[in-house]
Amino acid sequence: MQNNEDKIAKQLQAEIMAQELRKLEAQYQELANKLIDVQETIKAIDQIEKQQRKNKEQSIPSLIPIGSGIYTKGEIKNTDNFIVTLTRKYAIKVSKERAREMLKEQERIIEENMKKLEEEFSMIESELSKIMANVQEI
Repeated sequence: MQNNEDKIAKQLQAEIMAQELRKLEAQYQELANKLIDVQETIKAIDQIEKQQRKNKEQSIPSLIPIGSGIYTKGEIKNTDNFIVTLTRKYAIKVSKERAREMLKEQERIIEENMKKLEEEFSMIESELSKIMANVQEI
């Protein structure tokens, strides 16, 4: 009787750990998507800078998002400064160099958090394997 109760307890523990793994996978995917967005933004700043050097004082043609996946054609005339959103209500004007620095810092933090999630995932996965092996022995 005790073996059966132990087996049920271990199975419940395994299910809880499996749920935790699924949550970690979702968090990891969200971070991976943010990382791609940050890296693409860095590339966009680099491309704008190249276009500016190539075109000298001329404006750079661009598609400007106005919301909900809708864009309008426009021109980027000032590439020395960018507006960076801090919260839903606040944004600041920063230099191109500062914007790039901020993005690089975000990239570093995201990669750090992804690494922590990978480590936590591995630890839980290892524990889950032990529990499943224990359940099979019971």
